[in-house]
Amino acid sequence: MDTSSDLIWTQCSPCLLCADQPTPYFQPIRSATYRVLPCRSSMCGALPYPSCYRNVCVYQYYYGDSASTAGVLSIETFTFGAANLTKVRVPNVAFGCGNINASELANSSGMVGFGRGALSLVSQLGPSRFSYCLTSYFSPTPSRLYFGVFATLNNTNTSSGPVQSTSFVVNPALPNMYFLSLTGISLGSKRLPIDPLVFAINDDGTGGVIMDSGTSITYLQQDAYNALRSELVKVISLPATNDTDIGLDTCFPWPPPPNVTVTVPNFVFHFDSANMMLPPENYMLIASTTGFLCLAVAPSGDGTIIGNGNGNGN
Repeated sequence: MDTSSDLIWTQCSPCLLCADQPTPYFQPIRSATYRVLPCRSSMCGALPYPSCYRNVCVYQYYYGDSASTAGVLSIETFTFGAANLTKVRVPNVAFGCGNINASELANSSGMVGFGRGALSLVSQLGPSRFSYCLTSYFSPTPSRLYFGVFATLNNTNTSSGPVQSTSFVVNPALPNMYFLSLTGISLGSKRLPIDPLVFAINDDGTGGVIMDSGTSITYLQQDAYNALRSELVKVISLPATNDTDIGLDTCFPWPPPPNVTVTVPNFVFHFDSANMMLPPENYMLIASTTGFLCLAVAPSGDGTIIGNGNGNGN
């Protein structure tokens, strides 16, 4: 489920290039409700790179991590609902039937776009709102996705405090993405010396801050990252190193020596009218190969991307 893209797609048979998945590839010939979309359809026109073959809409879709998918844009009846709930059938949902997929799917069979464009699932279903609640990575409780009235968050005290809200910001250059107004960052009780302008959207559409459920870690604009790294190195009284195995450059040997006490502070994103507090387990990780304690944040030369590794929220 990816909030920074729109296309819904799954790996389809016959598959010319597909990643491994735990379930069989979707077989269109076995479905009575499957239809390919013609080139003149509005959904075909919503693709970033539409093309046509024998009046069938053919798509190519690319992601920021060099992943891609290509195939036929189609419609199908989608069925929603857990096994113990009433199921809801929605006809004519447009999706990509992917025959050439250069993607690491991490034990899944495709992707579901939740961006603001016409092709996304949330746009096609048309709910008034949706809520994606992430549980802790190690929690046996599954993360939940709600639509419409079920997505209403009651403003009552929770384990992390009252529910807070901040408004989305529209970036005319990237209108399909969810931008936010980030004003600053704190580590523990200290507000980091970061100029709020480093989080602003530039005149050419670059920069800004997006929420991206399809990115596993957070990428901070370079100046903001430097301020965070500098303060974290001061707070954690251990020699800083990097971990080239996982591409993170703010790591510490772990566990600390017996005579050293280390307290990792909370991390806070300060948004317009809301603060998002992350405990250490939501922004630090233990590298599986080295055992280092690493900051799950990397520098970015352009904007800021808040990834799903921050968990435990909406």
